Amino acid sequence: VGYAWLPLLKDAQLVSQEHNIPVATSLPHGYLILQDPGSGKHSGSDVKWVDGGKPLFK
Repeated sequence: VGYAWLPLLKDAQLVSQEHNIPVATSLPHGYLILQDPGSGKHSGSDVKWVDGGKPLFK
């Protein structure tokens, strides 16, 4: 069991592109302000990623 999140809006526009989403095993406080997980740049040392942060959802 894990957690994945994806911003649905960017600059007041609906995001309608393909994303590769990593899965976290736990959610740290303030996880929603972390950089976009689909960007490949995972920020926040408190995030524990499944399979080393490899995108598991497409």
